[in-house]
Amino acid sequence: MALHLDWEAIADLPHPSSITKNNDPLTADIDALVEKVSQQFYEKIQNLYGQIKPLDISQPINIENLCVNVNIVVRSNPVASE
Repeated sequence: MALHLDWEAIADLPHPSSITKNNDPLTADIDALVEKVSQQFYEKIQNLYGQIKPLDISQPINIENLCVNVNIVVRSNPVASE
């Protein structure tokens, strides 16, 4: 049994005015501090988390160089919706 309700009407979505960037000085200071710390620790973060070591390969792989093969299957007869 379907209720046929509009999900956007009943969802608790934020108002567009609350999504805009906050110009609060405290928030600006925190954003600047986060940016400064990120810049200072960029190399360490890259060294710690920028590589993965797959089980079947002896050398770690940089995430930037990681490639994944993807197969896309296109259906010739899509299932009709009910």
